[in-house]
Amino acid sequence: MKKIIKISPVLLALGLVIQSACAAQTAEATDKAQQIMQREQSGDPAGAFDLGVLYMTGTEGVTADKTKAIQLWEKSAAAGYGPAMFNLGGVYAEGNGVEPDLNKGLTYLQNALKAYQDPANAYPQKDIVLAEITRRIQLINNAMNGGQGQGALQTPEQGQATQQ
Repeated sequence: MKKIIKISPVLLALGLVIQSACAAQTAEATDKAQQIMQREQSGDPAGAFDLGVLYMTGTEGVTADKTKAIQLWEKSAAAGYGPAMFNLGGVYAEGNGVEPDLNKGLTYLQNALKAYQDPANAYPQKDIVLAEITRRIQLINNAMNGGQGQGALQTPEQGQATQQ
């Protein structure tokens, strides 16, 4: 005997509303990603950085791709964009999507420090980021002078997992 499931009109309507809201969010995410892609294609270093964030995180309808994210951040950093230099410093020091390279990480962070210290650049949360850049530079210097070594910016839990 077949069971017949009745769906109340209220539940059916609620399902359609949820489905419609999800479709609207997807369209909005796609629009946001498209706008960022257009900024990147026009040569905007901040657009290249923002698109790299979407690729690194796999958000706004963009499929995660660390290699593409790093390429976009390198393009943005080459144009002098501090936040890209900051992210690349961490990526290379931690080996997130690339082979760990403390020298390269340190160079990117030193360049980020200069960019954030430049009064002509009005980056958001400048003081907080400057403090974090300084902290990361110290960690890398400690690691390069006999400290933890590669992966110096990993959390203790990550470090324990890789030191076997």
